[in-house]
Amino acid sequence: DMEMNGLLLPFYDFLQNSGDSRIIKRVVQEVFNRVLTSKFEEKYDLDENEKFESDLERHNFMLSATYKYFPYFDSIEEALLSLATSKDTLEKNRTTIYKLIEKYQKIRVPSPTRTSSEKVIYKPLTSEEA
Repeated sequence: DMEMNGLLLPFYDFLQNSGDSRIIKRVVQEVFNRVLTSKFEEKYDLDENEKFESDLERHNFMLSATYKYFPYFDSIEEALLSLATSKDTLEKNRTTIYKLIEKYQKIRVPSPTRTSSEKVIYKPLTSEEA
């Protein structure tokens, strides 16, 4: 993890300190989005007999078989969160950093499996629950 974050240090610095929105946009697109979306050329076919302890374990296995840099997503996300919450980060760059964190989280966290016929009913919390 340290090696990948070491390579990304100059780009973390741009995200934190650059006042030029064009540079920020380019760093996000050409570095962080590329790391996030780089996939292996060969598609991995999961064996139907493959056993997993949970859906999350299956999801993570498939991510690691699909995305080249998946093992680094956690540490990249942690580094981005440190930047976003640092008092040294330029205020105008925080939203961009938080959006980037959100992109990494969306890939890492499996979407809940629901059948389309299931209705979700939202109830307001009672004062005891809140």
